[in-house]
Amino acid sequence: MIATKIPGANMSLMAPRDWDAERDGECGELAIRAEEQSGGALTLASAWKPSLEELALLKRGSAVILTVWSRQHPAVALGVSARPIA
Repeated sequence: MIATKIPGANMSLMAPRDWDAERDGECGELAIRAEEQSGGALTLASAWKPSLEELALLKRGSAVILTVWSRQHPAVALGVSARPIA
């Protein structure tokens, strides 16, 4: 997947301090949109586009896999934007 600047991006995430590119792989900057929701919850949204190869796999029935680097799985959501993102 290709990280894409999400509309309304107001923050950037970088690799964690203890990230080792040789051990963990490349970790670049990720543009995110932080928004406070009703009730005070904070959401962090990022946008991703499949590469042409990934798009072909998805069309053949493959799934999107979400991987979280953590000992606990946070609340997450996946969806598709209603409009194209450049």
